[in-house]
Amino acid sequence: MSATNALANADQRTIEELENKLDLDRYTNAPENAHKTDDSKDSQNLRDRAAKAVTEEMAADLADAKEKAKPPTAAAKDQGHKPSRGAEIDEQIQKEEEEALKNKGKI
Repeated sequence: MSATNALANADQRTIEELENKLDLDRYTNAPENAHKTDDSKDSQNLRDRAAKAVTEEMAADLADAKEKAKPPTAAAKDQGHKPSRGAEIDEQIQKEEEEALKNKGKI
């Protein structure tokens, strides 16, 4: 009884040959859009959605903090313009408030 070459050598393949044939990257990460966003039964999607929401919230908070840290005249100065009178007054008020808080020992 003769067998084809594929069947005869089926049990004699080495692990290295199998590892070369197996594309491990294909199985480690799901392709983009593999999980439906509307599927409530998809546990992977729910976990990813929760992690993404936390990450986006932290990024938004960080952006807000950076924006608040800039003086009101920074936008005009960055563009090479003279700051408006209102921005100059706002910056002066901020400095006075920070100074008052430092004197009270809160900063």
